[in-house]
Amino acid sequence: MPLLPGAMERRGKEDYMLKELILEGQNRYFDSEPCQGLKVTAKDSKKLCREMKEMALKNTWNDRDRAILNCVILRLLMLLLI
Repeated sequence: MPLLPGAMERRGKEDYMLKELILEGQNRYFDSEPCQGLKVTAKDSKKLCREMKEMALKNTWNDRDRAILNCVILRLLMLLLI
């Protein structure tokens, strides 16, 4: 019996959603799961932080928000260095 077009693609999406629901039921989340074999360097981390900061500052509306954001970013960086 031939498969309908897109059947395997849809099945892959359903598997992903099922795995995500199972993790949520265990109070775990997909974005906090370890990724084995992934190599991340200090340079990669710094680049990500810089890009996130640029995007956050770009999306702020006023100077007060920028000041608060800079304070939060500074505190987060201090925690990473500890």
